[in-house]
Amino acid sequence: MAAAEAAVMRAQLPVADMAYFSARNQQPADYSQQVVAEADVYVGIIGFRYGSLVRDRPDVSYTELEFARATELGRPG
Repeated sequence: MAAAEAAVMRAQLPVADMAYFSARNQQPADYSQQVVAEADVYVGIIGFRYGSLVRDRPDVSYTELEFARATELGRPG
């Protein structure tokens, strides 16, 4: 993941990562999908474990939710 982030930064493009999200009143699932919608490109780092479940949508992980939103919006990846 660090290599992907470094490559994006070398290209002088913004990195949107949950590690940089601050506390907010907005539901996590809504904010996560909003960030994906604002992106020009979606890069998903997919591993062997399912990932963190979305607090307000425990039926999906953040990765699954974001991938579905990026696919719905036709974002290249």
